[in-house]
Amino acid sequence: MSLKIKAIKNPNINQLNQIKDIYIDAGWWYDYDNIKRLQKIVKKTYLFIIAELDGKIVGMARVISDGVNDAYIQDYAVKKKFRKH
Repeated sequence: MSLKIKAIKNPNINQLNQIKDIYIDAGWWYDYDNIKRLQKIVKKTYLFIIAELDGKIVGMARVISDGVNDAYIQDYAVKKKFRKH
């Protein structure tokens, strides 16, 4: 098993669908959500991080910041079957 943590800014459609699955798994996907909106969220977030296990995205985190002084973690989720590992 190979775990990689990396920041992304312009995810491809495959990555977006995997991130969407994490949002669904976390209970954060709503009727008004769609892939285009998710793409904007990733692109406009100060720092969007994914955790890949053997090439599949199993977790994500989103950081909001002014880029100077303050930052906070907005979202953090790991697919249920990969928690506590």
